[in-house]
Amino acid sequence: MKNRAIGEVLPLLILGVAALAGCAQRPAPIEERSLAAQVRQQAAETAGVVEVFPLSGGEDGALIERARQAEAEGALEQASILISQAIELAPQDAGHWQYLAEIELEQGQYSAAIDHARESYELGPRVGQICARNWLTIQRANEALRRSSAAIQAGARAEECAVRTPSTY
Repeated sequence: MKNRAIGEVLPLLILGVAALAGCAQRPAPIEERSLAAQVRQQAAETAGVVEVFPLSGGEDGALIERARQAEAEGALEQASILISQAIELAPQDAGHWQYLAEIELEQGQYSAAIDHARESYELGPRVGQICARNWLTIQRANEALRRSSAAIQAGARAEECAVRTPSTY
């Protein structure tokens, strides 16, 4: 009797474990992600055809990789320090400034996030994901600061970053 009961329950148990494993692999809805992850995801979804990516590498690139690891581990202060060191080595890199702005957004340093996203925008491309990330960061920071008008304007600017190819007939 026990073997028969185990034989009947075991397939259900395996299905239940498989279902739970499948749930664990799905990404969280965008609303449940960190602010920086929301900015990055939304920028990726709204990006156009034209993209401009900063060149990176060398010592500053290694610092950024270490910062990404620190961020993944939840060590935002360490990530901020590493990004700041990378900026010292490559102060014209718009991607570094934007990454710092996103970490500051996570830390609730909204004014600093706005300032650094604007610095990134001034240094960087006016199209593509980094441009959208600039303005989405500014939008989220202004929302947190309850500056609805500025947030709306920043959201509109983010949409302008997407450059699409013209329709062909």
